[in-house]
Amino acid sequence: MVGRLGVWLLFAVIQGEITIAWPQSAANESPRISSITAAACSPLELIIARGTTETLNPAYGLVVGDPLFEAVHKLIPSATGYSVNYPASFETTSRDLGRDDVVKHLTEQSKACPEQKFVMVGYSQGGDVMHNALASPKLDQAIFEKIVALVMFGDPGNKGPAAKSPLNCDPEPPFPSALLPKLKENCEAGDPVCTNDGAKIEAHLVYSDPAKNYMTDSAVYIKKQFDSNGKAGAEPSPNVGTGDNTAALLELGQLLGGPKVPAGECGLQLQASKGAGGVGSPVKGPPSRERRGFAKALGV
Repeated sequence: MVGRLGVWLLFAVIQGEITIAWPQSAANESPRISSITAAACSPLELIIARGTTETLNPAYGLVVGDPLFEAVHKLIPSATGYSVNYPASFETTSRDLGRDDVVKHLTEQSKACPEQKFVMVGYSQGGDVMHNALASPKLDQAIFEKIVALVMFGDPGNKGPAAKSPLNCDPEPPFPSALLPKLKENCEAGDPVCTNDGAKIEAHLVYSDPAKNYMTDSAVYIKKQFDSNGKAGAEPSPNVGTGDNTAALLELGQLLGGPKVPAGECGLQLQASKGAGGVGSPVKGPPSRERRGFAKALGV
């Protein structure tokens, strides 16, 4: 499963410590990705928005983007990719910068390559980006027919109609109805970002674990949607749940370097905006073993 890029993560909780293992990327693999990314007017382009603090490593994202692109490229060798240009940080402007870049790229690319099809990929905050970009009034809805699939991982919008952005508590706009039949939601049971009752913070980082099959299944879905021009149907996640898992969501944010926020607050930025050290302030005090493990994995 790891193949050419060799960038998967395996997370296991053993006696309270998160163990992380991944093989190293070969030194000669980044040029292959770069050349594929640079190719113009391919039949299919994956537009990939990485998660908060996620490193590109080397092109699209350590946890989701690179392993997914590799899996898709095996099935569709002519596919290319575009990494959304945005901070993927705890700054309150981060998501909106990603939204604007997606709208800009889709608009320009669809004009430059009128026959090209698109797959929209979002992981974590990247899912937040995709919801806001595809619901933006600045995006011409005529482009929707060129989008053959939406593939989300740990998407906060998976929580349902009352979903809010974990970044600033804004209501999460639903995907346009015309795109819902093209949506595949990958949401691990227990993931506090995409479920209403999940409290396993490590569950948000397992999407490239080969044993979970998220990469393989998503690549197969993209191939089906590409071959059918988006007519293969939606694949929703069974993991939604009910309840309030704000405390677990905030704990995950702190592990990734976000500010401390009272458990009753939903947005990771609310405390920072009230003068607790500035937007995106790191957690005070020495990091735990779990936090060090997450930080090492995501390059933060």
